[in-house]
Formats: sequence, structure tokens, C-alpha cells
Amino acid sequence: MEINNIYSESGIIITLILILIPVVIASMIITMKAYAYLDRKQKIRELEKFNAYLKELSPDEVQKLEQRKRELEFALSNNELAGDTSPMDHKGLITAVNDVETLRFIEQKKKSQPRPYIEPELTKLILWYIGCATFWLLLGTTIGEYLGIKFVAPDVDHFSWLSFGRLRPVHTNMVFWGWASLAMMGLAYYVIPRVSNVPIQNVKTGYYSLILINASVIIGSICLMAGINNGGGEYREYIWPVMALFGAGIVISLINFFKTIANRTTKEIYVSNWYIISAMMFLLVIAFVAYWPTWQSGLGETIVQGYYMHQGVGMWFMLFNLGLMYYFLPQQLNKPIYSYSLGILAFWAQILFYTLIGTHHFIFSAIPWWLQTIAIVGSAGMVFRLWQEQPIS
Repeated sequence: MEINNIYSESGIIITLILILIPVVIASMIITMKAYAYLDRKQKIRELEKFNAYLKELSPDEVQKLEQRKRELEFALSNNELAGDTSPMDHKGLITAVNDVETLRFIEQKKKSQPRPYIEPELTKLILWYIGCATFWLLLGTTIGEYLGIKFVAPDVDHFSWLSFGRLRPVHTNMVFWGWASLAMMGLAYYVIPRVSNVPIQNVKTGYYSLILINASVIIGSICLMAGINNGGGEYREYIWPVMALFGAGIVISLINFFKTIANRTTKEIYVSNWYIISAMMFLLVIAFVAYWPTWQSGLGETIVQGYYMHQGVGMWFMLFNLGLMYYFLPQQLNKPIYSYSLGILAFWAQILFYTLIGTHHFIFSAIPWWLQTIAIVGSAGMVFRLWQEQPIS
């Protein structure tokens, strides 16, 4: 006799739905009530804190607040032109026109602040990173130039190690992992101590990362020229032991940065640290997904390649460089961040949307349609994320 599952009966399903509807609604109401209660408590605490702050103000500060209150409450009385009140002319636009030498129609840029002190050991480490990155930039672009020559003179050499198919991934990976990655890491060793207001946790471990990353680029380039490669897609030609060396270097610096930020003297974690630390964490995830052998065949490899290339650009280079720009751009313009909250909102929007768009190059392909749809939605969501990126007032 055939035995049916009780939960497959339509009557049972409808009964469960009818039970769940009031339970879910009640849960939502309780949650909203609890949130409103906590919000009121928070506002009361903030009001008490603000009242305590007002009691500690000096007479001059109170006078400035009252002046600001009067300014905010000001409304036109429609008889200003006939009034007898003296105009407020702090910039000398009406009176003392000839005495005020500054440009009075635009906001003046603040004077530059003294450069922060940087430990000589850390300066040396950063210069090593930038120097190695510059070396890989020059060598990588020289190889790229040689590959360009091969387009017009394909028989310029007859060595298998210098064939186009072997040199091209040497060029791309050398610039990808050697130049850009080392340059970003070197700048991170400058930015993270600055925005955390503490010295770097351990300068010595920075050299370990530098050695491992350089070693991965050297060994990877030799392997590619010898015809030893991963056989995967673009930027994924290094074999997994080489990428393991690179990943080990990233892990060492990641721990170093974590400890530095944990010792910070500021209450908030500045937005640059959010971006830089997350980029390093995502790189480890990206590399693990790209080299895990289970899905390295058929459509699985196509999906992984789309994910890997997009996340390599968006969650490693873009995320990392945004963290650097959130420090260097305000510092060079000598102006504060327009909105710290917008920076954090843009960060989470990047995490939410960019991690989904890896397959949007394979629309109308054999890849499952639900995955293509997710990539389309994530790509459209990036418009919202880019609109938020307004770091400077």
C-alpha cells in the first residue's frame, strides 16, 4: 500500500499556512514595537548626553549657539531694503573693500597640515614595496611591448620560452600581481597606521609578505615561460602552489593590519580600513574559489572564471584602491570626507551587488538562467552603489 507524506496533502499545507500567517504578523509587530521602544530609549540617552554637554559649554560657546539659532530662525520681513540694521560684512564685500586682500567670493582652501611622522623602518619598507612594484611595472610593460612587436614580426624569435602564448600570461600576471598588487600593499602600509593613529604592529612581517609575493611572481613567470600553467582562464594561469605563496603573503599582511587596527586610538574604524581589509579578505576567497578542483570542468569552470575575473578587478583592485583614495584624496585636497555614512553605505552596496555580477558576460548562454538573472540584477544595482561614492565636499 502506498503511503503518502502527510505534508504533501493540500489541506495540511493550507492549515500550516493559516497558522503561520498570524505568527509571522505577530512576530513582525513585536519586532517593530521592540525597535520603537529601543529607539525611544536611545533618543532619551542622546538627549541626556546632549543636555550634559550643554551644561559644560563656556559662555562664548553658548553665545555662538544662540547666534546660530537666530540665524536658523531668521525669516524675511519684506522690509529689508528699508531697514536701518547694519549689514553683517565679515568678508569685506561692502565695507573695507580695499583693505581685505583675500579672495572673498569662494571658500578658501585650508592651509596644509604638517606631515605626520613616519618611522624610518616603515618608510624603508614602503619604499621597498613601491620599488619592487615599479620594477614589475617596467618589466611587465616591456614584455607587453615585445608581444606587440610579435604582431607585426611573428618570426622575431624561435624560442619556445618566448612564444606569444607563453609570454602573454607572463605580461598580464606580472602587471596584475607584481605591479598593481605590490603598489597597493605598500600604500596600505602607509595609510592604515595613519588613520588608526598607531604605529604598524610589526614592520618585519611586512618584509615576509614582500618576499613571498615577489617569489610568487618570479616562480610563476618562470613556470609560464616553461609551459607549466594552470590551464584555466585569464589571470588564472599560475599553478596553485604559486598562488599559495601569494596568498600566504597576503595573510601575513592581513594579520599585521588587523592587529594594527585593533590597537587604534580612535573609536571609529575609518572607512579606508574597511575597504583595504575587506579587499584582502576577498582576495583569499576569490583565489580559493578559482583554484578549488571540484568545479574545474565544463560550465562550472566558465562560471568560476567569470566570477574570478570580475571579483579580481572589483573586490581586489577597486575595493583596495577606494580605501586608499578615501585617505589620499581628502588629504591632498585638505578637506574632510563629505559623508562617512555614505562611504560605509557604498561599501556594503559593493559587497552586496558586485559579488553577484560574475556571469553577466555570459547572458543567453548555457549557464542556468537564474544565475544570469542574478548577475543582471547585481549589475543594475551597481548604479546605486556608484551614485553613493561622493567622498569629498
